[in-house]
Amino acid sequence: MKIKMICGVAVIALGACWGAPPNEKILTGLCLDVFDGDAAILRDISERAETDLEGFCACYGTRIAADATKLDLHKTVSLAIADARAGTDLDTEGGAEAVEAQIRAGEIDTFTEEQLMDVGDDYQRVMRDMRRNDGVCPAP
Repeated sequence: MKIKMICGVAVIALGACWGAPPNEKILTGLCLDVFDGDAAILRDISERAETDLEGFCACYGTRIAADATKLDLHKTVSLAIADARAGTDLDTEGGAEAVEAQIRAGEIDTFTEEQLMDVGDDYQRVMRDMRRNDGVCPAP
């Protein structure tokens, strides 16, 4: 019994270490899903962050993954916005507004409107920091 327990713990530990993608990769992918196809946002990223979507999202993933207090919230909110946009013609702002309506209707209770806005502020902060750093991602 003791051997089975040790083996089970080892399998879980190995899966946690090597089985799941790192948080940075997850956040980068979610960022790409949130903004992909939104011409206004892509233009904004190009002009304000002086980079492309891939560069911006890689920076966002790195910066947010470095802050454990924001990690889960950003995953949850970004996934909700990406899901709201999927299969629709909603832009990113429209997706965020749809999520806000779901919060108000009680359909989403895992985060608040304020937390939704906080995530948006963090996206803006990454964009602003990249601009100040000539399009290069500053260290977290």
